[in-house]
Amino acid sequence: MDIQSLAAGLGAHATTPASRPDPAREIPQPVADAIAPARPAPRRGLSISVDQETGKTIVRVLDLETGDVIRQVPGEEQMALARALGSLDGHRLDTQA
Repeated sequence: MDIQSLAAGLGAHATTPASRPDPAREIPQPVADAIAPARPAPRRGLSISVDQETGKTIVRVLDLETGDVIRQVPGEEQMALARALGSLDGHRLDTQA
């Protein structure tokens, strides 16, 4: 059995490579024009600083248009924990005799 007779048996459900829709043309142009502004390229910046209290380096990814912090490493929770543990330095109990 050859491809042509197989395609004839499948009827309208069979497509040859030449008759398949072009993936780039699957979205109608008015729809593509309507959704294009909804996906602007993000403008991001990088901020690197040193926390004065802990001495740890903090890296932040910023949205340049709004100034919002997108991501921070280490996170604010880890920095709060490091500050809290750092404040205990002079208050450790020596348990050895």
